Amino acid sequence: MKTKISFQDSHAEILVNSAHGIFIPQTFIEWFEPYIVWPDDKDIQQILDDLKSPENEFYWDSWDWILGNCKITDDDGKMFFLFQYEDVWAIPVDEMELIDWDEF
Repeated sequence: MKTKISFQDSHAEILVNSAHGIFIPQTFIEWFEPYIVWPDDKDIQQILDDLKSPENEFYWDSWDWILGNCKITDDDGKMFFLFQYEDVWAIPVDEMELIDWDEF
């Protein structure tokens, strides 16, 4: 079942909290994979396979790649960058310039 996401305002939102521990990447994929905006030049199925279990040797490399290269959209079509500092955040693309990263 597809998770529905629609943010009420244009602020950063937590997608997966840190309580998921080493399962954050796996949980993110399970909940938000339909919303990921993938670059055209990557083997998406390999990334998804890598993130099925933290036991996979490429689990963390694939997660780092997603954080650095992918965006997500919500049901309204708004685009968000991914950011992880303990929790995984969705940062609105159009608000990136306004964020004071020292206070985030």
